[in-house]
Amino acid sequence: MKIWKYLWMLAFLSISCSGAQKNTKITDPDFLIVSQEIRSELKPIQQERYPRQQAAALFAAMDAPSDTYCAMIWQKQPMTKDGILAFINEEYYHTYRDMFPRSVKGLTAGCHNFFKMNDKEPYRAFRLLKHLNPQKQFDCYGVGFLQPYMMHNELGCTNLTMMDIDWRILEGHTSMLQVFEENKLNPYTEMSLESVNLPWVAQLGAVVPPEKMLPERKATLSELCPADQQTVCQNHLEQYQSKKLPMQSVRLNLSPLHDIDYLPTRDKTIRVVFLSNAIENIYTSKAQFNALIEKTKQASLPGTQTIFIHQAGSYKNFGLYEYQNINGKNRIRTICKDTYRETKLERTQVFYETYFDEISETKYPPTCAPLYDKITAP
Repeated sequence: MKIWKYLWMLAFLSISCSGAQKNTKITDPDFLIVSQEIRSELKPIQQERYPRQQAAALFAAMDAPSDTYCAMIWQKQPMTKDGILAFINEEYYHTYRDMFPRSVKGLTAGCHNFFKMNDKEPYRAFRLLKHLNPQKQFDCYGVGFLQPYMMHNELGCTNLTMMDIDWRILEGHTSMLQVFEENKLNPYTEMSLESVNLPWVAQLGAVVPPEKMLPERKATLSELCPADQQTVCQNHLEQYQSKKLPMQSVRLNLSPLHDIDYLPTRDKTIRVVFLSNAIENIYTSKAQFNALIEKTKQASLPGTQTIFIHQAGSYKNFGLYEYQNINGKNRIRTICKDTYRETKLERTQVFYETYFDEISETKYPPTCAPLYDKITAP
């Protein structure tokens, strides 16, 4: 993204929001929270917490060294040690020098970024959860780019935390939030998505030619949403922009799943964590899953609910899993669960289960699809 865009963004962010934005309080000191793991690897990040204006400046400072590093690992320019160490701390030099660009480390470095929504109709899970808990409030945590906006539209989140291991996704959220605020009284078709840069867009297929990987790409609806869901995506962007559901805070959490920065739990409030398919074993190890459960335990008042949502990649199928800390012990139940069809290229089975399924006390959960069909039946 060009430097004038960042200067304009910093100037804009220094101005307090007005109009429909009056009902939305941005928690400024904690706008961006970065885990220790990522701070130890990416050199430009020196703090755990950044207010909103400083977060924009941080992303601006990361842009050039990240682009240089990504160009090197995509073999678009020669690899140099200085080029790597401008972005990566020296302790991790060999890790990032030798890593595969489409690996988890490639995501962490911002060199292979999943801006386009892979989930099919993820709003169904949020809508069902709301139907099952009509009197509850929700603190929301969500991965992905469009999905957190859908999450807020369906649940009316009190607080919304957009989380990802990929800093470029969170940088994109800062640009999207800016677009929503600047165009808050205009219809979606007049929003300037072109101000949102989508660098190093993730590519599918067995082989990715380096010429397909670009540091500059203007956002469009087709770049963010599959063709068969674009009407739904557009409607949700319009709904989010309308600010009909005010929030107490919007935050960005740059972190692996197992180190989420949870807000304190509150009575009559359900904590909801939308995982997409990031809990699959190609992204999250069993040890990391156990760390996620322990983190949730330490952040939960006895009896309060945390609902984890797993969405099967490329399918509508999803599962709702309830976590509770009961007398210091973990209790995980399955509210509902569809079948999850395997999508990995090297698959050896047709279906798979998650770590939640392995430890859930619910042995024969209902499927989610008929429950959702009931609430949408005429």
